[in-house]
Amino acid sequence: MDEIINFTNSRDYYGRIDLKSLNFNAFKFELTIDIIIHDDIEDYKYERKIIANNVLAYENFNQVTLLPYKKINIYDNHPLINKFTEQEYVIKFNKEPNNQYNFLGKLHSLLENKSYHWLQLKDLFWNIDNQLTKSTKVRIPKYLIKDFSELCIHENILIEIEEIIQSQHSDLKLLMIGNEIVSPDNYSFGQPYILAKTFSIIKK
Repeated sequence: MDEIINFTNSRDYYGRIDLKSLNFNAFKFELTIDIIIHDDIEDYKYERKIIANNVLAYENFNQVTLLPYKKINIYDNHPLINKFTEQEYVIKFNKEPNNQYNFLGKLHSLLENKSYHWLQLKDLFWNIDNQLTKSTKVRIPKYLIKDFSELCIHENILIEIEEIIQSQHSDLKLLMIGNEIVSPDNYSFGQPYILAKTFSIIKK
């Protein structure tokens, strides 16, 4: 993996990455992608097969040319990894927010600032039905609990932690094809990615 990571992040790399094929084996939780890395300067292309094992999620491999994203990196610390590995607190309110749309707007801003859009409002709520009520339950990851509590205090809402859910996942790695000119890799902006335990590569 180091070869294509170093090459696609080098100053001399001016090219693109094309997706040739993608195959997901649901029984083995194994994802295989064949990619073609084009080097426009040398007028050359490299074909590689990337194999991801114990795959938890993958997104945005839905077109042949992956532009504007063309730089491959692997992370073991990332907001998307936190989404799947952090403890979650199941929380209920003591009352409805006085202004529900204002509260949800502030919560949306909190998610944008702290999770960089990897968490959406729909990821938090179990039983929201057009409005927030005392029976609404919210799932808040551990790294957001302090900020969420402060938001509720500001809105004069008391919260009760009903349950703590331990994550079933650990030691995840994130392979991302990004481009810092378009967006930093820690921000969700439609980058192709694979979340898995391990990655390997085969030259073709």
